[in-house]
Amino acid sequence: MRKTISLILALAMLLSTLAVPAFAAEPASLSVTAVSDKATVSKGDTFTISVKLGASSTAVGALQVQLVYDETKIEYQSSAAGELGNQFSSKTVGDQEKNGHREVNGQFYVDGDAVQISEEGVLFTATFKVLTDEAGSVAPTLAFDGGISDSDYNAITPIPTNAVVNVIAAPVAVTGVELNKTAVTLLVGGTEQLIATVQPDNAA
Repeated sequence: MRKTISLILALAMLLSTLAVPAFAAEPASLSVTAVSDKATVSKGDTFTISVKLGASSTAVGALQVQLVYDETKIEYQSSAAGELGNQFSSKTVGDQEKNGHREVNGQFYVDGDAVQISEEGVLFTATFKVLTDEAGSVAPTLAFDGGISDSDYNAITPIPTNAVVNVIAAPVAVTGVELNKTAVTLLVGGTEQLIATVQPDNAA
């Protein structure tokens, strides 16, 4: 009987020393979307990007979000915190040069309770002017240098969606019309077909 009890106690002690696997909680995530008020632009146009945060069950204590842009294609005009950004007790939004590129940097922190995002809202906006007439994308891209965290400094994973802003090339003006013949001799009642070619070839 004593041997049985001793065996049971030894087995219990052995089981108590075995590591119990811990199941880590899924890291929190946050949708961050950049939306432009214009999808297509031309040289000289301005457009405004709104950086929006999606609804989240995790309250946000701090975040830094950037809009990185090509200063040879677009020029910074202005920026401001949105209605959601204004819920943070400390906030700054402005243009800066960093690591060889230009960016609009938004920094938001709380001194007390973290901000609970119950529905999608605008964190900040930034307005740009188009400098190029070359067709293609001029949309700034989202970056997260500094990251996003909750009130306990636990990282929140951003899920970014970038804006779509494309330059539409200006139409090329017609500079002239060329005929296939410089002179024609016709008899009375005769006809001749002439072929006209617009210059330049890519004129609209």
